[in-house]
Amino acid sequence: MIIQCPNCGVDQEFDKDYPYCSNCGLYLNPDEKKKRKNTAGENIKGVGIIMFFLFILLFFFVSRFYGGAGMIISFLVFLLGVVRKNNEKDKKMPESDG
Repeated sequence: MIIQCPNCGVDQEFDKDYPYCSNCGLYLNPDEKKKRKNTAGENIKGVGIIMFFLFILLFFFVSRFYGGAGMIISFLVFLLGVVRKNNEKDKKMPESDG
C-alpha cells in the first residue's frame, strides 16, 4: 500500500515492520486518511507577488512608466495563479448524481 507522509509529502510503500517515513522519520498511520493540499498555482502567485514588489521599487527609483506597467503585469501573473488553483480545485471535486 502506498501512503503519503503528512509532514514532508513523500509517497512510499507502507511497511508494517517499520512504520516511519523514510525521509523525515514521522510515524505513519495507515488508517488515518489525510487530504492532500491543493498547491496548484501557488508558485505562480508567489512569483507575481515578488514581481509586484520589485516593480514598486522600479516605480519609485527608476521609471514610473515601466514600474506601473510591470505592476499591472505582475498582478495579471498573480491572477493567473489564482485561476489555475481554482481550475485544479474544480477538476478534483467529485460529481454528484443529483
